[in-house]
Amino acid sequence: MRLLKPSIALMRNLRYIKKFALIFAIILLPMSIMMAIFILQVSKQLEYATKQKIGLEYNIALTNLTRDVQKHRGLVNVFLSGDIDFYSYIKNNEKDIDDDNEKIVSLSSKYNQQLKIEERLTKFSKEWIEVKNNLNFSSLDKSFDEHTKLIEDISDMAQYVADISELRIQSKIENYYLADNLINTLPQITEQMGQARALGARAVAKGKLDEYDRESLEFISKSLEQELKSTEKSMNKISKNSIEKAEIEQSYKEAANGLENLILTLNNKVIYSKKITINADNYFSYATEMIDKVDKLSLVEATVLQNDYTEQIRRLEFSRNIITTIIILILFIIIYLFGGFYKSILESILSIKAVAARIAKGDLSERIQLECKDEVKEIGDSVNKMLDKLIESYYEVEKARDLSEKVANHDWLTGVPNRAFFMKRLEEIIQESEKTRGTVTILFIDLDRFKWINDNLGHQMGDIVLKEVAKRLMDATKKRGLVCRLGGDEFTIILEEFSKKEEINELVKIIEEDIAKPMYLSEAEYCIGASVGYVTYPHEGTNIDELISKADASMYIEKNKKKCKNIN
Repeated sequence: MRLLKPSIALMRNLRYIKKFALIFAIILLPMSIMMAIFILQVSKQLEYATKQKIGLEYNIALTNLTRDVQKHRGLVNVFLSGDIDFYSYIKNNEKDIDDDNEKIVSLSSKYNQQLKIEERLTKFSKEWIEVKNNLNFSSLDKSFDEHTKLIEDISDMAQYVADISELRIQSKIENYYLADNLINTLPQITEQMGQARALGARAVAKGKLDEYDRESLEFISKSLEQELKSTEKSMNKISKNSIEKAEIEQSYKEAANGLENLILTLNNKVIYSKKITINADNYFSYATEMIDKVDKLSLVEATVLQNDYTEQIRRLEFSRNIITTIIILILFIIIYLFGGFYKSILESILSIKAVAARIAKGDLSERIQLECKDEVKEIGDSVNKMLDKLIESYYEVEKARDLSEKVANHDWLTGVPNRAFFMKRLEEIIQESEKTRGTVTILFIDLDRFKWINDNLGHQMGDIVLKEVAKRLMDATKKRGLVCRLGGDEFTIILEEFSKKEEINELVKIIEEDIAKPMYLSEAEYCIGASVGYVTYPHEGTNIDELISKADASMYIEKNKKKCKNIN
């Protein structure tokens, strides 16, 4: 107890608002610091994953660019070897390269602040224009070297992007091998395959294989065999740990088969063939098809890695949002409780005073709300019970009055207004129309074949028919008119919004069609009809009796026009 004396002394010298403010600060400050540290850590992880995803986007775009530049190298080599038919292929390929370059430029505009490759991209664009313009002025070897240098620049750019985006650093073993394949292994394989395509195609186009090209192709062939073996380890790690195992294994199998087939074709048809018989176009297309299988593997691996980054980002964003929401919620709750604690001290007396003032003005809806446990609460509870009794008595009186009014003005069977309400409301509407010079239309509706239903099926079925007719009339008017039952099988509708005769006739037609729709009574289908007559105020009458008389006459005229129909 002695230990609490300093705390008690402090609290005794503080007003309640200062006491709660002190408690609020002691609780909130350390909690806010811990939450801020956690959010900062999550934000750093999110930034890291986002940067890696951006790097992967660049990698995919640069891979596409590399593929098309490699293809351009091969096409130009065949063209310079004498096959002029490849000129159209070259032009189409150049459009693809320009499109690839535009996509990378677009990425650079979007993400330049993160990776800053604009300078390297500008350098590549200039070199590409030079290579493209030197098409007809370069020798075979020079063109090959220029393209290879261009591809090396793209590879350097991809390596730079991988370093800046930290794409090489992965938390999962399968992602490490995926990234390594995308950054190093697969680009090396496709470049060697691209060189094999270019050198082999130009040899096929010339019909002979130079000694230098033979040595180069032999080296490439052996290198590809080694690369094929080296990929098995990484693919085993990837397929063992990746959830996309089936798709990756299938793509790798196709890529490996493509690589083996290209090596086999290169050896049998070009390097060690006594006479080159294969067509340049066929060889180039076949080699391209095999390279595309490796590119497909690259795309599949990039997609798997990209999906993983997307999921990481989603989880991190979710975590950050949850923590932020929790902090805001906790802060709100603390402030809310602080305000509630402070106000509860003052509200006990003020609540009784305020409610008493409202009761004096005739407002019985307010209640005394006290959270205290003393005698004041007992007084408040007694007052509340008294108010409840007063309210209960008031509602009973109101309910009785409403019921009396409804019984007097509504038909007990159908629920629609009765004749008394109809006459009262019609008089009010006509008086309003006299002032506004508006029109009022009165429809009289008499049911056809209703007597047959009553006589043959009984009054209970007749009551069901009357209820259904009332419902159909209200549905037909769509609350634009007042539906009333005059008695028996006679109904009337007061319309204020229909000023044109065409609109009224259209509504009459709808009513007749709706009433004529079949009804199911005693598990059988029956049909009735309706005869509808109408008059319009003030064109056909100016007083209620005249309007009702003419509307009734109009209805009977319509009834006499109809032919009798049998009821099934």
